[in-house]
Amino acid sequence: LDILSIPPPAGGGATQVATSDVRTCFVQGVVNVVCFGAWGEAAGASGLPAPGTAADPDVREMGDEVVDLALGLSHTCVCVSGVGVVCWGDSSDNKLGGGAPSSSGDVVIVNLGFSREPARLAAGRNHMC
Repeated sequence: LDILSIPPPAGGGATQVATSDVRTCFVQGVVNVVCFGAWGEAAGASGLPAPGTAADPDVREMGDEVVDLALGLSHTCVCVSGVGVVCWGDSSDNKLGGGAPSSSGDVVIVNLGFSREPARLAAGRNHMC
């Protein structure tokens, strides 16, 4: 058994962790999402940021408390307090919702069509609920 030892980045340790086939993300403190690994089937897709490595992760500041975190194969979504669901990554088949372009390194705020704030996310390989 090989154990990967990753020192926590400046700002604290992980409060939530989510994994996909090829990536791992964690919530650092309460507002940062830190990811490393590959983008799966979307690897090399235009518009996607470098996936990040353990030594140089992709860090995203959400601006408010991250309530939940979930990963599909090539996309990431988080519930952000006061904002709603925010996603980035591969949006083929509208995985990111809201008619987002096929790939977006930028975050997409998903319009759920109702005023309640979601509290939990569940991910499949190619979808998010």
